[in-house]
Amino acid sequence: MSIYTVIRDVSETLQNVLQSEFVASTNFEVTLQSPQNVSSASQHYLNLYLYHVTENGFAKTREALRRGSDQMQRAPLALNLYYMLTPYTQATATNPLVSNIDEHLILGDAMRILYDNSVLEDSVLLGDLRGRSEEFTISLCRMNLEEQTRIWNALQIPYRLSVCYEARIALIESKDLVDVSRVETQINEYSEI
Repeated sequence: MSIYTVIRDVSETLQNVLQSEFVASTNFEVTLQSPQNVSSASQHYLNLYLYHVTENGFAKTREALRRGSDQMQRAPLALNLYYMLTPYTQATATNPLVSNIDEHLILGDAMRILYDNSVLEDSVLLGDLRGRSEEFTISLCRMNLEEQTRIWNALQIPYRLSVCYEARIALIESKDLVDVSRVETQINEYSEI
C-alpha cells in the first residue's frame, strides 16, 4: 500500500504494459497527458488519460487494521481509476486517409494488450503497487457515445475515437492511528427479574 503515490504508480504501470507490447514499432510511444496537451511528437502514439477517480464502494466497509497491541489503523482508501485510451497518428501528405486506419489498428492492439493483462501480475506492477495482497485489475468500461462526448466537451476539443477503462483497486494507506487497549477484566452481574 502507499500513502499517496498509488495513483501515479497505476498510471505508470499501465503505460509500461502498453509501451512494452508496442516495442516492435520503433517510433511508437504511450503518453499520459491530457488530450488538450497531446502533441504529435512521433508518427503513431497512444494516450492514456486519467479522467475520473472514485471510491470503491465494496472496499469502503473494510475493518480497521491492527498495528501492534495498542494501536489500530483506519482501513485504506480504496479507489477505482478511470482512463480514456485514445490512438493518434499523423496523416501524411501523400495519403491523408491512412491515419484513420492506423488509429483503428493501434486501438485494436491496445485493447488486446489490456485484455490479455486484465489481471496485472506483481512482476509488472511499479512502485508501491508491488507486493500487495489484493488483485489489481483493469477492465473495459461500458460507456455510450453520449457519455464519452461529455468528456471530450469538458476538455473543449473535438471528439476522437477512444475507449474507457477502469483500474481497480488502488489502495491509499491511512495515517490515522487510534490508541486502543485490551479488555483486561470482565464483570458479570446477574439479577433476578
